[in-house]
Amino acid sequence: MKKLFLSLILIAQTALLLNSCKEEDVAVTGVALDKATLTIKVGETSSLSATVLPTDANNNSVIWSTSDLTIAAVDNSGNVVAIKIGTTTITATTSDGNKTATCSVEVIQAGNQKIIQGEIMGTRNFVADSVYLLKGFVYVVDGATLNIAAGTIIKGDKATMGS
Repeated sequence: MKKLFLSLILIAQTALLLNSCKEEDVAVTGVALDKATLTIKVGETSSLSATVLPTDANNNSVIWSTSDLTIAAVDNSGNVVAIKIGTTTITATTSDGNKTATCSVEVIQAGNQKIIQGEIMGTRNFVADSVYLLKGFVYVVDGATLNIAAGTIIKGDKATMGS
């Protein structure tokens, strides 16, 4: 009887030990994307990367989606394809916990990007088949003419704004 009792205690201790060594479930608390905004030209592809938090979560898979498939599509790996001009939102949703992170995607016209900086003298025409990137302060001097065609895309370089 004493051997049976000791055997039962040994089995119980072994079961307790095995149960305490069992991997703990680590739930997802959030997800982050490597970019909050993305600008790409029609026909181009870019990629987004999602990081599930905490990094040691048991299930770190995400499901990708777009708010407007006619503007940009996204595959299961986070690769974004620009389809037509416009703005859409790409969302990464965790499989565990339904946590989300978004990226605002602006699809611009394919064409030349021209950098504009300093003073504009004389007559200058901004045409709709180009994207104009303003760097720093841009001045149109007195007597100069700047013609901007409808549909022209003009952007400011965030790094040099106000410099």
